[in-house]
Amino acid sequence: MLALINALTALAFIGWLLVPAHVPGPGVVGFGGWRLGVARVSFCVVICVESIRLVQNFAVWVLASAMKDPVPKAPQRGLRIAMLTTIVPSKEPISVVERTLRAMRRVRYRGQVDVWILDEGDDPAVKAMAERLGVYHFSRKGIPRYNQATGPYRAKTKSGNHNAWRDSYERFYDVVAQMDPDHVALPCFLERTIGYFRDPDVAFVVAPQVYGPNHQHFFNVRLDMMVDGPSNTGYELNSEAVPPGPDNPYGNAWVVRATPLRRESEAQRLIDPLAARSWKIASAIETNTLGESTAYRLVPHDNVLPFFQPEAHAIRRAGFATRHLWVTAYDPAERFAAGDYPYQHPGGAGLPAYVSADRPLEGTDVVVWYTFGAHHVARPEDWPVMPVQYVGFHLQPTGFFDGNPALDVPAADPCHPVGDEKVSLA
Repeated sequence: MLALINALTALAFIGWLLVPAHVPGPGVVGFGGWRLGVARVSFCVVICVESIRLVQNFAVWVLASAMKDPVPKAPQRGLRIAMLTTIVPSKEPISVVERTLRAMRRVRYRGQVDVWILDEGDDPAVKAMAERLGVYHFSRKGIPRYNQATGPYRAKTKSGNHNAWRDSYERFYDVVAQMDPDHVALPCFLERTIGYFRDPDVAFVVAPQVYGPNHQHFFNVRLDMMVDGPSNTGYELNSEAVPPGPDNPYGNAWVVRATPLRRESEAQRLIDPLAARSWKIASAIETNTLGESTAYRLVPHDNVLPFFQPEAHAIRRAGFATRHLWVTAYDPAERFAAGDYPYQHPGGAGLPAYVSADRPLEGTDVVVWYTFGAHHVARPEDWPVMPVQYVGFHLQPTGFFDGNPALDVPAADPCHPVGDEKVSLA
């Protein structure tokens, strides 16, 4: 309601400004002197600022209406928790920080909670306040190690102040909560936040104070294949066991079935590792020396689908991620799997829109789109530097060459002496 009232107020103000009588220099045609010019430019700036504020109010209203309260999680008991705030006595009023500290002291938790004030100036008044409120006082003032020109202990920075405390005391705590000097925490602050650190359905604690949420990354590559020219056809390849019988007397035979992808409605496919599924783009005209169509094959690596609900905003904008393989007829205007403006469209743009025409795909210029995802369940070994994780696919020539193309690669120069010289390996 407040956002709506604010938006209506901004809209009324903009309308009032646009009344002709309120425009600077009414009835004056042309520049009208530098004073009038400055007034008109300022008038336009005010209208632009108010218009931006109106859009912001609308965005806040839309986002706030979609917000939901998180499901509370019971906090683990018995943790050692430090709650920190900072002060620069020459810049921040002690009365503001005192209000914050009093609120921190009222925070509830069944376990050890120590409240700290990190005093950049080692001020006697701050020390006296800390003693009066029953909170711990820390200052790095006068300690050269914690007052460096650069680095983690840079002088006169909030990060340097926090890092100095962490180096001295963090090892004595399980959880550290940081507050801005003017943030007044509710008594339920810890009860509403600590519980999520023990929820494996949401994320994993990879290190003290480091919470790695479950997440995925999705990529899509656009492959304008042109295998021996623009006349191509796509095929899906699935391996199948041959039923027992005369064609499989020993029970160990299997074959590869090639199914043509004739239209765009048929060319929206998922991986199937149990069938060793892959896809082939073959020339509809050219053949190799064995009489087979020249082709390239797309072989999937590890892959996954998004774990989004169908109505989720993200998946509506990233509809391409709902299928691993798409094949479309070539159109130079279709270049991006999520559409030209993925952050602005409401959903359905990109590949879902491209294939809606259901164009034929046999013996024509086709484009292959492959989606692959990285499924990241955080682990302690990802911290502090995550190891390399590989995602992707292979694009293999399949009958495109008449033999191994590496056979005619020139021989490399010898790396050891030749002739009469002897090489001894000890």
